[in-house]
Amino acid sequence: MNRLRKTSFLEQLMEKIKLPRQLGPHEIHVCNVRAKYGSYQIIIGPAEKQVGAPKGTEKRSIEINGALPHMYVSEHRIRLTPSKEQIEGHLKGCVVLQDLTVHLKDPMGDGKQIAPKEARSGIYCKEKINMAGEAGTKELEAMEKDGTLIRKTYQIIQKDILNTLRGNRNF
Repeated sequence: MNRLRKTSFLEQLMEKIKLPRQLGPHEIHVCNVRAKYGSYQIIIGPAEKQVGAPKGTEKRSIEINGALPHMYVSEHRIRLTPSKEQIEGHLKGCVVLQDLTVHLKDPMGDGKQIAPKEARSGIYCKEKINMAGEAGTKELEAMEKDGTLIRKTYQIIQKDILNTLRGNRNF
């Protein structure tokens, strides 16, 4: 039985921006994408050999610097647009993060893991509008502490970038 191999975020990205599969080991590539929900600068780093890995299995890191106008956090969910229920409820039970700046570093390029906080990955927002009271504050703090906020944001940004590149909009 043939199983389809799931391609990594890096492979999808390189395919969409038409980069050759085998970049030189010291080559880096920088591109800017103005996507539907944000603007991003993507840096594909040089090839790095992994300890104990066979030849030809080098990994490239991905670094994303960008800006998002807002995100909505509520009950274990992070969204770029509020749900219909949130809109009808005037954003009750929601924390709105406005004017976000993101710096995400994916050391393996697989789109699954973010570098630890010591590597300066992070999400910074200029303003938090808390419509959920103390529960919203606790929820947001818990998401920041356990890394859920940064992981989910990375997943959202990946989808935003790939969807934009699929349609070749504003690239």
